[in-house]
Amino acid sequence: MKSRQKSISVVSAFIVAVIFCAPQMALGVSELDSAKASIAITTNTCSRVPNPLSSSWVKSWRATYGARLFDTTVIDLDTGCKFHAGYEGTGYPTASTSKVMIATQVLRNVDSGRFRMSSVYSDLELMIAHSDNAAGTRLYNKIGRNYGIQKVINIAHLTHTRPYKSWGTVMTTSGDQASLLRQLFVSKTLLHYSSMKYFRSLMHQVGDYSSWGIGIRRPSGWSALQKNGWYYSRPGIDTPPTGGWRINSLAVILDTHSRPRWIVTGYGDTFPTQYKGMRAWTILGGHVSAIFGPTHRS
Repeated sequence: MKSRQKSISVVSAFIVAVIFCAPQMALGVSELDSAKASIAITTNTCSRVPNPLSSSWVKSWRATYGARLFDTTVIDLDTGCKFHAGYEGTGYPTASTSKVMIATQVLRNVDSGRFRMSSVYSDLELMIAHSDNAAGTRLYNKIGRNYGIQKVINIAHLTHTRPYKSWGTVMTTSGDQASLLRQLFVSKTLLHYSSMKYFRSLMHQVGDYSSWGIGIRRPSGWSALQKNGWYYSRPGIDTPPTGGWRINSLAVILDTHSRPRWIVTGYGDTFPTQYKGMRAWTILGGHVSAIFGPTHRS
């Protein structure tokens, strides 16, 4: 009888864990305060790799920057280990990070011959390197708006990403965007080589000249492919939760030989100030670099 009760307890604990971590579970803001401060996901094969998103570090980071509702993923490309902290819920508005998906579909149309590079070259540079919203809207319209976004979702198997009202409100998770970056710039399966190389050069410019973001604090001599996005969520206008800063950042970190070494993506929905949100992702990116370091190849 005791053995049977023990088995039931183990099964019950497993069911609770699965329910708690379900990726599509919608969490209300009021529920966040009673939820765990972080969720770190590793596999048994990653036990020897230092976890950059340890519960203690994330708890301190979260308290310092007011990261009440956030979602962050780290992929160590040396080992394939993946780490996660925060809440996926039903996703986060992308803001300008959705320009990566827009550019992906534009360049896929160039690769297929549907678009001429000369017709999109200027707007691609404005949209990615300078985060120009007007250029982003023109290219979003050119790919068929959400039809084009859905094409990228399908081809890249972004299972937790969905179009919404506009390009800035596409809903996604840090895990999906990490997967997209990996397919674009590591496995290189989404674009022809010339298009991938051009896209990489644009995101390289962002990494070189940004004043904030996940990729700016990196080992000496290294570089980053980066894209940021942010806006203030207006009560009564934007989708709840509102009244906070939605600030996102994503990056692929490259070593001195331009080899991708790790990917970090971060989404936040309720930062109390713009400064704190931008600072939060900058500090997190620097922390990952400090944990892994230039010699990390576990």
